[in-house]
Amino acid sequence: MFIKEVTLLLVFAVIIIFIRHKRRLRENPPKDDDSQQHIDMALSLGQGSEGEIDPDPKPASNETLAALEARGIKLDRALTEREADHLLGLFEPAGHRQLEILKHFKIPCPPEINKTEANYHIQTLFSDPANVDEWNQRPATSKVKQGILFMGGQPKPHLTQVEAQSMLVDYGMENPHRFLEWKHIDKLFLTVNDADTLDHYNTRKITWKRFFQLYDALKRSGFAASDISADSIHWQAKRSDLEQKSASDQDDCAA
Repeated sequence: MFIKEVTLLLVFAVIIIFIRHKRRLRENPPKDDDSQQHIDMALSLGQGSEGEIDPDPKPASNETLAALEARGIKLDRALTEREADHLLGLFEPAGHRQLEILKHFKIPCPPEINKTEANYHIQTLFSDPANVDEWNQRPATSKVKQGILFMGGQPKPHLTQVEAQSMLVDYGMENPHRFLEWKHIDKLFLTVNDADTLDHYNTRKITWKRFFQLYDALKRSGFAASDISADSIHWQAKRSDLEQKSASDQDDCAA
């Protein structure tokens, strides 16, 4: 009788262990090596380098933890806000500035590189002071030059990006209202030339010169600057092309 009871207890124990094991697998599914490598990367960025360690880190919010769990990431320890942000960055595309840095240093990366991977490459690059200096001394981009022109300035020859940005900020302090309009234009130009937007409108990239022609035409027609969107720019581009084609057809008929 005693042996039978012990046997039953062992069977029940095995069943309980099996159920708990299945529950753990369901809550924390095993991750392949590549996924775990990305998680480790995000956590290392979240912990920061020696000079960036936060003595009083904020815990991740329940909302952020729920967002991570919905994406299959649930760790068996508490996460800081910064760690959780970098983990979420695994599911967000790299930003425009990040891509500019990687392109400048000719870092090979897939088109779909995420925000956290880009941050990891950039942190590695900028751990070398020579790379920081090279980045700061790079020639001014066409975008910041356009900003200076829009603010009524004139870019100097051989201007570095840092110098150009400083000029732009100075102009912005002198004319905050126009600077706010430039910030809107800056974001709008990127959206207008986003790959998905160009594909949607089945058109080629719009140059700065063409962009301002379309932008100014919309303002003359009564649009407020803040109401001009990527859709309205592309709508104006189609309208302008049709008007030019109609004028050209009329000239051909007259001839």
